[in-house]
Amino acid sequence: MKRNIDCVRDLLLCVEANTDLRHVCGFVYYDYAAVQEQIGEELIEPKPYQVELEKTYDNDDIIYTIKYCIEANLIKSNSVALQYFTTIQDLTPAGHDFLANIRSKDNWDKVKKAASKIGSTSMEVLIDIAKCVVMDAAKRTLGIE
Repeated sequence: MKRNIDCVRDLLLCVEANTDLRHVCGFVYYDYAAVQEQIGEELIEPKPYQVELEKTYDNDDIIYTIKYCIEANLIKSNSVALQYFTTIQDLTPAGHDFLANIRSKDNWDKVKKAASKIGSTSMEVLIDIAKCVVMDAAKRTLGIE
């Protein structure tokens, strides 16, 4: 499945906004709903933040992005991403740092444009470009060449 980098950013923003020391994010994987029903388990209604993400991305994209972000060490989860209900505890330190650099829509657009020009959207490259975009902005702000 192809990774959607905009979905990665939106998921990180969602997790940051909806987790804290006492709350986790939970996401429903609809493909497994039939299994839940067959074994007599109650179906879980998706949370409002999942419904909001689903206005832009389909459920498969969201669940795949969760799996990817766990494996890329951007989010923490004790769940297996490909199960009926996946919980996310928080962003990892790397996830926080990456999100800090791409939170601004302007910065994110610059990161995507640079990645497109060089022909790579690997996470490692996106993280490095994001750092460069922020460092360039800091240098301009401070008048450093």
